[in-house]
Amino acid sequence: MVRLFIALELSRRQKKEVGDFQKNVKRHLENARWVKPDNIHLTLKFIGETEKGRVEAIKEVIDEVCSGFKPFSTRYGESGVFPSERKARVLWVGVKEGAGSVCDLAGKLEEEMACLGYKKEKRPFHPHLTIGRFRQTPPESSIKKFLSEGKSFVSSDGAIDKVLLFESNLTRSGAIYKPLYEKELL
Repeated sequence: MVRLFIALELSRRQKKEVGDFQKNVKRHLENARWVKPDNIHLTLKFIGETEKGRVEAIKEVIDEVCSGFKPFSTRYGESGVFPSERKARVLWVGVKEGAGSVCDLAGKLEEEMACLGYKKEKRPFHPHLTIGRFRQTPPESSIKKFLSEGKSFVSSDGAIDKVLLFESNLTRSGAIYKPLYEKELL
């Protein structure tokens, strides 16, 4: 069994910018487990535990879906929390530009993966970059400071020209992501 997800990568410059934003907001948010800037990505479809023998079929779905999309640009900005300010568990940065293309791509992957027997996500897709997680909800005042600082954050433009299939290995020191496959958008 392998733990898989399909995602988009940020440009190096965008990863650095998001990492700098993390540094700025860390002072407001103690007890957060921060995602390493090199690990920040935009998940299109979390697959989860799956048999190794199904990887080839997943690659075929990625090929098919990507054949219908051209490269596009993204810009990230603003911030938020899931599921709510009062019960914050996940800190995120949103997609400020290019969200429509990201949502279209994710929607098509969701449909095609359902044809392979993978369950559709019940929650609506919200394109975002997870930058941190909490085991326990922090004070609401800390969350409000994070959200306030996030209002002014905007990354540079970055090209999205490929979709990647990642394997995720969970360790005590954090997740290790290994790209298994990539398909260019044409």
